[in-house]
Amino acid sequence: IYKKTDAASVKQAVKNVLLTRVYEKPFFPGFGTRLNQLLFSLDTEFDDDEDIKDEISTAIAKFEPRARVVDIKTVINGERHEARATITFEIVNTAQTFSIELNLARLR
Repeated sequence: IYKKTDAASVKQAVKNVLLTRVYEKPFFPGFGTRLNQLLFSLDTEFDDDEDIKDEISTAIAKFEPRARVVDIKTVINGERHEARATITFEIVNTAQTFSIELNLARLR
C-alpha cells in the first residue's frame, strides 16, 4: 500500500467522493453522490447533462474543501446508460490544476 500525499491525495479524495454512492459509507449516510441513480434515467430526460454536472460540483464543494471545480465536461450515451465526465479542479492552497476522468456505466 502506498501512501498518497499532497496533490495525489486530493485527487484520490475527489475520486472517492464521486464514486461512493449515498448511504454506502457506514455512519456517514449523506456522503457520496447519486451519479449511479442518474444513469437509469439518461434516455428519458433531456437535462441529465446538467444534473450530472450539478451532482459532481455539489459533492466536491461539500465533501472535499481542498478542491475547487474549474470545469466539468460530460459525454452521455443514453441508449447504453453510460456517461463520461472529465472534471478539472484546482487545489486550493497550491493553485495547481488537475483533471480526472470518470467512466460511469450501468452493470446490468
